[in-house]
Parts: sequence; C-alpha cells; structure tokens
Amino acid sequence: MSRLVYMQMDPINSPHPVPWSWIQAVHGAAVEADSQQVRYYRSASLRSPDGQWMAYSRICLEAAPLLHNSRATSILFVENMQTGELQGVQPPAPLMSPLDTEPESPPQVGAMSLLIPIAWDRGGTQLLVRDFEGVFCSSLASDYAVVWDSSTGHSRTVAPYNAAYEYAILQGWSKSHPEQILFKTAQLGEPHQPLWRVDSQGRAMPSALDEAEVFGQTMAEELEGPQVVMA
Repeated sequence: MSRLVYMQMDPINSPHPVPWSWIQAVHGAAVEADSQQVRYYRSASLRSPDGQWMAYSRICLEAAPLLHNSRATSILFVENMQTGELQGVQPPAPLMSPLDTEPESPPQVGAMSLLIPIAWDRGGTQLLVRDFEGVFCSSLASDYAVVWDSSTGHSRTVAPYNAAYEYAILQGWSKSHPEQILFKTAQLGEPHQPLWRVDSQGRAMPSALDEAEVFGQTMAEELEGPQVVMA
C-alpha cells in the first residue's frame, strides 16, 4: 500500500504532534473539490513495556471547503495482546461540552477532538493519551490528558485547574512523581511556559526542574498514517 508522508507539525508546538499537516491537506482537497471530504487517520500503535497492551487512535475528519464548517472526532483503541480483546474508548470532549445543548448531541461544526496515545507508565498499567481540543479558525485550543487504566478498563480526563493559562501542552509522566502528569501552560504571545505536575484531581504544582517520561514502543505499522475510508 502506498502512503503519503507529511512533515510533523502541531498547532501549539506539542512534543507529541497531532496530524495537522494531514488535516490541512484534506482541507485543501475539500477546497479544490468544493465539497466535503471525509477521511480517516490511524495513529501509530504504542505497545506497553510488558508487551501486553497495544494502543492506537483513529481520527475522522469531515473537511468542508470553509474550514470553520469542518469537524474532527477520534476514538482510542486498546488491544489486549494476550486475549485479542479490543476496547474502544471515547472520552467526553471537555472543551467542547459547553457548546453542546444535549449530553448525547453530536460534536458541533467547527469542533475538533484529537486523541493521540503518547506513553504508558513504567509498569504498563496506565496509558497516557493526549486529547487536543479546539475549534477550527479560532484561538480556542488546549491539551487535556486522558488516562486509561488497564485494571478497570476505565478512563479519566485530567487538566490543571488551579493555574491561570489560555492553553495547556501535555508533556508526559512526571519523573519526580511518576503517578502525576506534566503540563506546560501558556498565554498567547507570552514566551514563558511554566511546567506543572498535575495529580489525578487536576491539582497543579510548580515543577520547574522536573522532566517528562514516556514509556512504551511505537510500532510503525502498515495502517499508520493517512487513509481514505468512505463510510
């Protein structure tokens, strides 16, 4: 299977990029065709350190000729390599929820929620996923952390709640406190981006000398990258 390769870039300069160049290319195709283009993107798979779990995400992009009428959603898949059981995880989109009038309403036009698995913890029991939330053609964008627990099969969403910022950038697990998560926070136009470690309740503590850790092996498979899957 032939594949197109795009240079990695990211709207908020994350060390764990979303496929932004692919999104731009699909939108370019929608502009050229003057019609909506529906495309799917499968991320690379991330194997846990103990080899028991494999995780990847699939992004669905509904690209309209006018970018602000586009929409992007995603789902995380976690596979038990011993049993072959595959679980789909679709956490709520926290940044988008105020735009929804009903709890079960479809994502609003213009909304994007992009899941990218970035790291397992050292023991391979918890998966850290970047959830990039935003609105096309706006400055509204930020990272959330989704943590999936293999012992329960449940996930939780974490973001720093007691720090002032316009957007957050997920870094990885904290090296100094391995059960906590590192974020950088930023204000538009400000070069300084303080580093915080955030606990499971979203409490942020300054952690300037900390380092991000990521565990697991990225598996470059045949289905990685841009794909066309017409519904």
